[in-house]
Amino acid sequence: FGSLKSLPWCVSHRGRAPGSQQKGYSSGSVLRGGPRLEGHASVLTRALPVEAEEFFVDEGALLSQNKFSIPPEALLERAKEVFAKLSLDPLGVGPELSDDFIGAGPLAGPLDKDSFLNAITQVDFLKGFPDTKPNYHFLRVDPFEPNRVWVQMRVRATNTGECMGPPTNKALEFPPESYSLVFDEAGKVKKFTFGFVMDRLIGPT
Repeated sequence: FGSLKSLPWCVSHRGRAPGSQQKGYSSGSVLRGGPRLEGHASVLTRALPVEAEEFFVDEGALLSQNKFSIPPEALLERAKEVFAKLSLDPLGVGPELSDDFIGAGPLAGPLDKDSFLNAITQVDFLKGFPDTKPNYHFLRVDPFEPNRVWVQMRVRATNTGECMGPPTNKALEFPPESYSLVFDEAGKVKKFTFGFVMDRLIGPT
């Protein structure tokens, strides 16, 4: 099953998936749920060599040129809906996916829609790890691909149920991982990237 074990449909989340409530752009900061640099951008700019300033894109300016049918704020909300569905009812995610859907992880895929849905039915991870939390954070719209939402996860779970064997009662702490959803004009997911570890030295898992 490879890296599919760390997918968000393997994690339960009570309530709404956390993310950005931000409604605008400022100082080149991307639309996201992370910390802002307001009041400090000018100091940071002065600290940069003039020739280096062009290395850092103005994310807000790029997003303002967005021609995708779904505005960034609405796309973030749509992404939260899909991630919540994957976490709470993974077997019901099929209607959220486009017919030409592709799923890909570091060890799995690319998978078409049928292969992807078949893969996620192979192991009932929620049964084995009922207290799992995905800890979604840093949801953000990609300024270069305005139909793409990136998110980071730090999954925590305890094996208190049967899943590929008897329960061990061991706690799992996954390293930070990067996921993304790419949407079509109708709001369906046409690409899902999952399980890309950002720092494998973090956590005991």
